[in-house]
Amino acid sequence: GSAGEIGHLPVGDKRPRPRRGGGAVSGMLEQSFGAAALVRRARDTGMQGPPTAAAIFAAARAGDAQAMDVVIAEGKAMAYVVASICALLDAALIVVGGGIGQILDLLRLGMDGELERLTPARPAMAVGDLGRDAVVVGAIALGVERAKEAVFTARTG
Repeated sequence: GSAGEIGHLPVGDKRPRPRRGGGAVSGMLEQSFGAAALVRRARDTGMQGPPTAAAIFAAARAGDAQAMDVVIAEGKAMAYVVASICALLDAALIVVGGGIGQILDLLRLGMDGELERLTPARPAMAVGDLGRDAVVVGAIALGVERAKEAVFTARTG
């Protein structure tokens, strides 16, 4: 299933854009907060250098003030997503996986203060154990589970 895939949450009145090559549509939240959106924000501020999210976060970690401003702005914007999740689900813990989880410490620099302003909820936030491989490991686990079910059904009739 896709439970927990908040990248597919709608944002505002935007319509989803299809992914290149057809297939599933990219979630609107993903379009607003994914790596490409971060790079667009950095370019909008005049930031130079390699146009990748990883480079922006590396520059912020290295003390680049302009990169840190972009990261803090991203964290503040993401606070709205967290506040929305808490309002809907009363989440006590939010596990952040994938690549974004690997830079949660930087995002929280902007997120924490904004969350205090937006909501009384104070969910714990943790980085998922699977890191960047979360989607691949999840797909493999799902495939193994379905294969086991198919074998069991075939043997037991």
